[in-house]
Amino acid sequence: MPCGMQITWLKHVNALSKNVEYLVSRDKKIMGSKNGHAPIFLWYNLNMKGCRGFQKEVQKCLRNAHYFKDR
Repeated sequence: MPCGMQITWLKHVNALSKNVEYLVSRDKKIMGSKNGHAPIFLWYNLNMKGCRGFQKEVQKCLRNAHYFKDR
């Protein structure tokens, strides 16, 4: 499930969000973003592993990708 995540200051989120009539809150997602599971999973991992732990996981994924590409 491909996804992206943008980490920014709250003031920027507030500037880009908008009120939605049928919601009691502001819409803060990037337009066209439908799947909420992937960003929540990334947020959870960042909070549980920290930036360094997440970097290690990315490096492991890249090593695996190179390994399988070269097989």
